Amino acid sequence: MNGAANIDQGLGVSIDLRATPKPGSFYRGKRHAGLIDVDQKGAFPVSQYWEPIYHDDTNEIILDPDEFYILASREAVTIPASHAAEMVPFNPLVGEFRCIMRAFSTRLWHE
Repeated sequence: MNGAANIDQGLGVSIDLRATPKPGSFYRGKRHAGLIDVDQKGAFPVSQYWEPIYHDDTNEIILDPDEFYILASREAVTIPASHAAEMVPFNPLVGEFRCIMRAFSTRLWHE
C-alpha cells in the first residue's frame, strides 16, 4: 500500500479456504491442556495445547461454539506500537469472534 491507510470505517480481514492451508494456519485449542507461563517463551510444544484443523474439498470449516480457535488471516496486518486495535464482533447470532495477535502465540509455542 502506498500512502496512508484509510481505516475510518474499519479494515476487513478474511481467511482463504480455497487454498491449501499452510501449517499453523488453523488450530483448535485442546481442552484441559494445563497452564502456561507466559514468561517462558518458546517452551511449549504446539501439539500439547493445539490441534491442527484441515478443511476438505467443500472449502468450509465448521467451528464449534464452545471451542477456542486460532485462524490465520489471508491479509497481513501490522499495527504500529503507537496504536491499538480491536476486532468488532460479528453478528452475535452467528457467534462471537475476537482477534488475538499471532505475535503473542508464536513467541510461546514451538514445533
